[in-house]
Amino acid sequence: PTSRLTRNVSALLGKTIDRRTFLKRSGITLGAGAVATQLPFSIVEPAKSAETAPTNTVTLSLDPFIGGALTLTSGRLVTTSSFQVVANGTVTGSASGFVIGRIFKSFAAPALFTYHVGTASGYSPVTVNIDAGTGSFTVSATNGIIPGSNLDPAKSLQRYWSLTSSGITQADITFQYPQADVPATANENLFRFTRHNSGGGNTYFTPTALDTTSNVATLNNVTQFSNWTLYDLIASAASVSLAGRVTGETGGVSNAIVNLTDAAGNVRMARTSPFGYYSFENVAAGQTYVVSVASKQYEFAPQVVTPVEDVSELNFVSIPE
Repeated sequence: PTSRLTRNVSALLGKTIDRRTFLKRSGITLGAGAVATQLPFSIVEPAKSAETAPTNTVTLSLDPFIGGALTLTSGRLVTTSSFQVVANGTVTGSASGFVIGRIFKSFAAPALFTYHVGTASGYSPVTVNIDAGTGSFTVSATNGIIPGSNLDPAKSLQRYWSLTSSGITQADITFQYPQADVPATANENLFRFTRHNSGGGNTYFTPTALDTTSNVATLNNVTQFSNWTLYDLIASAASVSLAGRVTGETGGVSNAIVNLTDAAGNVRMARTSPFGYYSFENVAAGQTYVVSVASKQYEFAPQVVTPVEDVSELNFVSIPE
């Protein structure tokens, strides 16, 4: 008998169609064991081998929980703002097939995972290498400039990624972006990873690796997750302040030494307060610094920053033992 699907989606609400028709319309393949808990459609029989499917789009109206393999061959899976793809198994995608919306994945140990996300204007996957922590990590992509960031549209990538972590404390992040998102007025070789801080303002980081031919940028040892993009950073002669907090397993780390080292090897030091806060004033903007923390209790990964405005959330979280 033919496997049948009932899709709770706008195009076929309440209707039942056979699996072959579904795949040919959607370009989406559910591998063996793909149903774990819930899908926006119900499978009457187990999914069989994949058929080749042409490009199309399916909009989901529930959270799909993918327990086995989800292969996006030549179709786009669109989620609404209320729903996300929950990937407990593998997800395979490409420029021909990806998720427009959020992908959520749980990690019980360090692992590498590619989030095949994008927008209506293009594919922009994020590869995340979990270094520390256990929990979940969610990724989505959005066209435009980060809201509230005040970034110059002539210098900013016309796309940003929302990274959300629960329990994951450190990861290496790789962005892939369409060339069409690079403004003609931006110098792609000067791109810096740019994080919009929850308290306002932006923090800039020199990429660990930047390949402008392949449109791929990597930043290692990321410890804070929010809205991120890439930005053409222009040096300024102005001075800024640099501040943040140093925390360990039980909260703020007092009396830790925070070192601010410039490209010439000059070092400025600040000591954390009883609650772990530190700050530097009169920092030359537009220059690259290595900020590191020395503590008798904990170990911290250094961060590389190039501030062009005041930074209030350059925080450090101890590396788990």
